[in-house]
Amino acid sequence: MNWKKIIAFFTAIVFISISACNLSASVPASGNAVATAVAQTMSAQELSASATAVVQTMSAQPILSASATPIVTPTGIFPAPNTSCNKITLYVPPALASGSTCKTGVDEGMGPGNSLANADQLLLQGYALSGRPDNPQLLLYSVQDLQQAVPSFTITDLQTLINGQAPGVQDLPYLPIGESAQIIRVKYKVVSFRNGTGIRYLMQQGQMTYPINNQNIFYTFQGLTSDGKYWVSVRLPISNPVLPENGNTLPNGESMSTFSQNFPAYIAALTSQLNAQTGESFSPPIPALDTLISSITIQP
Repeated sequence: MNWKKIIAFFTAIVFISISACNLSASVPASGNAVATAVAQTMSAQELSASATAVVQTMSAQPILSASATPIVTPTGIFPAPNTSCNKITLYVPPALASGSTCKTGVDEGMGPGNSLANADQLLLQGYALSGRPDNPQLLLYSVQDLQQAVPSFTITDLQTLINGQAPGVQDLPYLPIGESAQIIRVKYKVVSFRNGTGIRYLMQQGQMTYPINNQNIFYTFQGLTSDGKYWVSVRLPISNPVLPENGNTLPNGESMSTFSQNFPAYIAALTSQLNAQTGESFSPPIPALDTLISSITIQP
């Protein structure tokens, strides 16, 4: 290796270190983006094969940075956690909430069939949407506790969706289970977090036919840790300009009788309309909520 190549090699190493320290905590990107860009620059300078091998080795290793800087892994760049609750750590953007409270062993963490199953509960305070009937929260269940509460409980349906099975007409997995039906489900997607994967979608529940509205629709994530030991349930209020603020007024001035008769067609048309909206048109934006999900780590 001649002296020009040696200088170029060490210059590239310094560039990697500086870039890793200055990445913004809020910018989603590939974990290999910095290393890839540097490797391309090095190639242009005709670095030797040994130098390229060093860069490839560095890009394959997680960079565990200080709490004020991002965490870079082979699968992505994640903001450093700023919120925790028992086994849960995650990054909550300041624009999304101003704080949080943590409870462990909460009774309101209901299991299947309304049997009690203890859960850790992280409640977001000062959430971006105020005045909603549902609390913005994350619940963490032990799958073993769920199975003890209801022996017939299974994670198979959720695992099948995580593995790529398309959702059907039946209800999607959701905890806690209550008495209300899933009236509408839109914006479905498989999303991974730091040590697990799950599904996210927007949903409104109810026990009767009434308009889909911004007071009652919410973003939810239902996921499993990679070892199958924990179930993560997230419920966050969300809104969109195409929806009415509440469900007090029936569309097109219809009577309740006519609205009920046309309800399946109403839901089908609204499902298509909401799925056609961009993620950024929702408040909070769906990509911001997905980023929050991606930052979750569940400690063993």
